[in-house]
Amino acid sequence: MATPPPTQVQDDPSTAPNPTAMSQDVTVEFISTPPGAAIYDGDAQIGTTPTKLMLPRARMSVLRFKLAGHQDVERRLDYSRSADSTVQPVEVRLEPVRVAAPRPTKPSKPSNNGSDPGIGVFE
Repeated sequence: MATPPPTQVQDDPSTAPNPTAMSQDVTVEFISTPPGAAIYDGDAQIGTTPTKLMLPRARMSVLRFKLAGHQDVERRLDYSRSADSTVQPVEVRLEPVRVAAPRPTKPSKPSNNGSDPGIGVFE
């Protein structure tokens, strides 16, 4: 199966990319375990793992990875000092949410035929 080309993520979606700005971007490959995590930049979903995205090299990105039934993971990415033009891998492991076992309930006391609705001394 062919990998789709990286998706361009821009600071201002109303501006069209120009060729000189493209060299200022870095291609980042996002892989999560398990796969299928949504990738958020702020409140905007920018992709779903596994995927490749183009991120602005000059801007530090704080991305959050979310998957139902798993704890969110946040990653800070800063490629501003990296001159490497190869694809940058980002691997994220999302841990399952541990649900606390339900607390056992106290068995109800047998009714004393409604003669004393009060609480006993030792309760």
